[in-house]
Amino acid sequence: MMLGRLGQKMRTLLQKEVSIETRVATAREEREPLDLTDEELLAQFRSVSLDLEEAKRAIRQNRVSQAQSHLADHVRDRLRPRFFLHPANRDMLLEQVKQDQLNLRRILKLAEEAQHRSFSFLGLRKSFPSAVDWFTDFQDSSWIYGAGSDLRAVLKRPNEESAKEMGPVEATWLFNSHDHFVAMGRAYWLTGQETLVGEFVVQAVDWAERNPAQFGINWINTACVAKRMVNWMLALNLFLSSEQLQNEVVVRLVKTIVLHGAVLADLLANPSPEETPVALSAAA
Repeated sequence: MMLGRLGQKMRTLLQKEVSIETRVATAREEREPLDLTDEELLAQFRSVSLDLEEAKRAIRQNRVSQAQSHLADHVRDRLRPRFFLHPANRDMLLEQVKQDQLNLRRILKLAEEAQHRSFSFLGLRKSFPSAVDWFTDFQDSSWIYGAGSDLRAVLKRPNEESAKEMGPVEATWLFNSHDHFVAMGRAYWLTGQETLVGEFVVQAVDWAERNPAQFGINWINTACVAKRMVNWMLALNLFLSSEQLQNEVVVRLVKTIVLHGAVLADLLANPSPEETPVALSAAA
C-alpha cells in the first residue's frame, strides 16, 4: 500500500508543470549551465493534442524513443499554433522567390558558404576545415568559456593591459545569430539538396552541445539570443520535411528553442547595464 502511494505521489510530481523561469533564474544566480530533461521539456507543453498526452505518458514510463516520436509527430503535424511556413505552400513560395534572381543567387551563395563552414562578418572572414569554433573572435583567438557574469566583466575591461586583445565581440554575436541556418533551409527548399540538411543537423547539434543555456559568450547579448531563437524556429520548419531530421534530432532542436525562449525572458526581465545600444544594434 505504501509503495502504491509513493508511486502515485511520484506520478503527480511528474505531471506538474516545471517552472522553467525558476530554473533559469537559479542557474543564473549559481553561475551554472542549464539544460532540461525530456520530462521537463514535455512539461512546458500544455495538453493540446493526443500526441503530447502520449508523449508525457511514455516518458513517465521511461519509453524515451516513443516519447520523442510523439513529440516529433506533434511538431511536424500540428495545426495550432500554426507556423507561417508550411510545406503545403512550398510551390507557391518558390515561385515568388524565383522571380527575384538576384536574391536567389545570394541565398544559394550564402548556403554554399555555410555548408562549407566559411563565414564573414564585419569584414572579417573565418573558415573551419573541421569543427566550427562557435567562440571565435574572427581573428586568432576564442572567447573564454564561463558564466555570463564573468564574461561581462571581461568585456568591461578591453583597454586594460592585462586583458588579452580580442576581435570585435559583435562579429561573434552576429555569427552565433545563425542567419546561415535560415539560408541553408531556404536553399534546401529551392534545391532539395539533402547534404544541406546533414550539415545543418551537424552544426545545430554541435552548437547545442557546446553552448549550454546561459553559459558562454553567446548567451549574454539579448539581441543575439532573440535572433538566434527566431532563426532556429525558421530553420527547423524549413528542414522539417526531410527524413534526415530524425525524432531525437527534432526533440533536441525543440528543447534548445524552448531554452532560448526562457533565457530571453530572463534577459529582458533582468537587463545587464553592460549591454550597450551599439552591441544590441550590431546583433539585430
